Amino acid sequence: MTRLCYRNFVFSLLFVLVANTAGAQFRQASIGINGLTCSQCSRSVEMQLRKLNFISDVDMDLEHKNGVLHFKTNSKVDMKAIAGAVKDAGFSVRYLKADIDMDQVTPAENGACFKIRGDVYYLLAPLATHTSKVTFRFMDYASKKELQAYALPDKTTAACKGNRVYHIVAEP
Repeated sequence: MTRLCYRNFVFSLLFVLVANTAGAQFRQASIGINGLTCSQCSRSVEMQLRKLNFISDVDMDLEHKNGVLHFKTNSKVDMKAIAGAVKDAGFSVRYLKADIDMDQVTPAENGACFKIRGDVYYLLAPLATHTSKVTFRFMDYASKKELQAYALPDKTTAACKGNRVYHIVAEP
């Protein structure tokens, strides 16, 4: 009987650990959009973004030519799909930033990357401090001039291999 209780305890503990690791979550994202000039433009981008199954709400701001994306809890967020939706609406991404809950993220041993749900996030600059919420800028959507300030990482590290690869820097 004790052996059965011990086995159930170990199984439950492993389940909780795996669930917490897999549950690393994006909270929300902000996106700058080039070319928004009218309410119809803004509406077109909003409707394309709302088609993505991981987005729960979109708040567009025509005056500042940007939007805030709210994500469904425990959903896999695809930044490339977000950029694709903006492109499908006929516009381009000026910037893409996302808030990440870092309490559930485990960086690779070298500290150069971390994974969330199979996707790899390369840190182009080290994190200054560890806080529970960090806003990252996705440099994959930055201008070439902005990207030149950073050295792209060596992709040979086994811990830094995954489905999709993103290059990020922490916002101050």
